[in-house]
Amino acid sequence: MKNILFAFCFLVAIGASQAQNLVPNPGFENFSTCPTSTGQIVKVVDWHNYAGLTPDYFNSCSVVFSCSVPSNAVGTQTTHGGNGYTGIFAYQFFDPIVVREYITTKLIQPLQPGTRYWVKFYTSLADGSMHYVNRLGAYFSQTSTLAMDGYLVTEVPQVQSDTAVHLSDKVEWIPITGSFIANGTENYLTIGHFHDDDPANIQNTASGTSDHAYYLIDDVFVSSDSLTVANQPSVHEEVDVYPSPFKEFISVRIAGGEEIELTVHDIKGYKIIDQKIGNGWKVNTEDLPKGLFFYEVRRNGKVLKKGKVLKN
Repeated sequence: MKNILFAFCFLVAIGASQAQNLVPNPGFENFSTCPTSTGQIVKVVDWHNYAGLTPDYFNSCSVVFSCSVPSNAVGTQTTHGGNGYTGIFAYQFFDPIVVREYITTKLIQPLQPGTRYWVKFYTSLADGSMHYVNRLGAYFSQTSTLAMDGYLVTEVPQVQSDTAVHLSDKVEWIPITGSFIANGTENYLTIGHFHDDDPANIQNTASGTSDHAYYLIDDVFVSSDSLTVANQPSVHEEVDVYPSPFKEFISVRIAGGEEIELTVHDIKGYKIIDQKIGNGWKVNTEDLPKGLFFYEVRRNGKVLKKGKVLKN
């Protein structure tokens, strides 16, 4: 009987370990000290730059504007979850060269041969970007040394965004998802843009003042259990805060139609709206000045979605 119980517990332990998120510090919440300037990915525990470049770390704990949250040197964006996120140049033109940045981490354990792994991370284009790229990807490797051509990592990522999905959203966090079958040699994960400067790979945005495509990265997941990845905090709660830009009102639509709580702050952090509303109710905003506002939607105390909206 003891042997059967031991075997059962052993199998359960194996299953649990296989189903865990294999990315250490997936939301960039663990750090050595708060960032004090841009280019400090080195302060994020378990994450590193690649090829000597300087990806950025932003956290609400910082008292320095350039690397704080939600407003910082590259624009204004709330976190997808927690208090911090990282940022990379997927494309930056420094005449006559183009610079790209990548972030990399060593997985908690090597991937198992013949096993399918599901991958997800979230990204948002920075406000100041004049360009966006058609693909961001995740590359899994045996070592931390990758093939490069100048500042471009020339490896082929196992998971990357669909070219039909334009990575030009400066308001919402966009999930990059996919799966692949491991060969069993993968120990490291690298995230970035793995394609050259062909015009088809770099597109122009309708706004922006800087000659780059800069992306914020948050909440990275890798697991052999598709449900482990699918059930992570997600904007896929079917929450819609609209319209944006808004004028006389804003409203929240959510699947299920239950009562929800809406909180809105201005760019200085002052609470402007804090009330319980029904699904689809209109909240009067005529008295609000024009500008950028941050919202948080909750249900029974649980945060379902947070983001930013603009009043014209």
